[in-house]
Amino acid sequence: MGVATATVNSNTMTAAYLGSGVDVSAGSLSITAVSTDDNFARVNATGGGVAAGAGASADTNNTSSTTALIFAGSSGRDYNIAGNVNIGASHTAVFNSRITTAAGGVLSGSGAEVDHKVTSNVTAGVGNNVLINAGGININANNFAEKPDLGVDNIKGTTGGAVSGAGAGSFTVLNFNTQILIGDNASLNVVGDPNAAGNFVLSTNNDYDIFDKVTLTSGGALAGAGVESKITTPTNISKVDIGNADLITVGSIDISARGTGEFTTKVNVDTYGIGTVGVANSIINITPDNDVVVGTGARLAAEGNINLSVGTDSNFNRDNYTLDARVDSFAGSLIPIQDLDATATVFQNNNILIEASSLLESAGDIKLHAEERGFANVSAKAKGVSWISALGDLFGGSGSEQFDGTSDDGSDGRVQVEGTVRTGIKRHRGLILGSVLPGGEATGWNQADGTITSFTTPAGKEAISFTTSTQALQSDLILEYNRLVDQLAVHQRTGNQTLINFYSSEIARIAA
Repeated sequence: MGVATATVNSNTMTAAYLGSGVDVSAGSLSITAVSTDDNFARVNATGGGVAAGAGASADTNNTSSTTALIFAGSSGRDYNIAGNVNIGASHTAVFNSRITTAAGGVLSGSGAEVDHKVTSNVTAGVGNNVLINAGGININANNFAEKPDLGVDNIKGTTGGAVSGAGAGSFTVLNFNTQILIGDNASLNVVGDPNAAGNFVLSTNNDYDIFDKVTLTSGGALAGAGVESKITTPTNISKVDIGNADLITVGSIDISARGTGEFTTKVNVDTYGIGTVGVANSIINITPDNDVVVGTGARLAAEGNINLSVGTDSNFNRDNYTLDARVDSFAGSLIPIQDLDATATVFQNNNILIEASSLLESAGDIKLHAEERGFANVSAKAKGVSWISALGDLFGGSGSEQFDGTSDDGSDGRVQVEGTVRTGIKRHRGLILGSVLPGGEATGWNQADGTITSFTTPAGKEAISFTTSTQALQSDLILEYNRLVDQLAVHQRTGNQTLINFYSSEIARIAA
């Protein structure tokens, strides 16, 4: 009898930050925290004899905290940055495993179990009372999980004997908490020319690429095999949380909380004998939770647009999820028993909350988009093939196939506005060129070259920009002369002598 185990654990903390009360003046500022964990567990177990068994387990645990942050500010301690302020936190959890088991004997059994657990917290943002004046502000938090296709089975088990059985379970649990936090009384300002404004972007994203494959083969007079492959995301948070803070820009504000992923489970079960039992289940259950919260007392003001989006972007490009759960079973026996199922579901919760006493105002558009459809590429299929008897094929019989599977996708999208959302804050504009002197004489420009020398914006109005240039004026007589010349050219081509004489005389009269 052979029993083998392998466990790989990683527990990391990565932080990049500026402490409390820092005063910075610079051309640009970048605070970046990037981390990667790579765990792999490998087990090979074999057993042989009259009573033989081979068991194996492989576990990986990725636990991590990744933070990029400006801690709390204090009076008179500001960040004045001519260019961009970039704050970014990103973590990648890479994990995988491979188990092979084999057992042979009169009585034989093979078992394998894999447990993958990923818990990753990624945070980016600024603390309370932080004041930033910059040419652009970009704050990003990203979480990645990668379990790539090895090109071979993650679990491969084989048993053979008069009585044999094989069992396997592969369980992947992913917990992501990805957030941007803007503290109370913080003030983030993008300044400069509205016609060449820098970015103001806050974005969170969870990204998954997960592949799992399990194959079991059991043969004997009495043979059984049971296997399950399961992927779940109990915690799957992508969130931007703005406290009682001011976010102001001469351009546009783009805030998004999103996710994406590709998930695949493949289960293969083959049983051979007089009587066989095959039980297999392939499960993928994904539950993204995307949120943007504008807290009580917050103010977002933009001379361009304000775009808030969850589960999509402001152009309706939805988050992309692909799920494929598969089971393939073959029973070569006189008495086959099969219990097969495949399930693939993804359901999104997408929420935008504008809390009471908060204010969103822009000179352009304000778009609040929470994806409510949640379209995804979802497939679940369990297929079983069994031979009615060993003689069926000899007499022209054929195998019978059975299919099962459940797939579903959906979303709950909500926009809840308890505060104030206002557009067109610069729609009232005015411009006064020059002025009138007490004697009634108009003034304010240079009559020689047309340059404007005096202009004002009326009280309570937004300014109107303008340019000046000069253009030569032509009298009606010159315009008529040019028209006659054009007409004469037309009739000279047609050969109408009467009209040629008329237009020639009119041209001569005006030119005299």
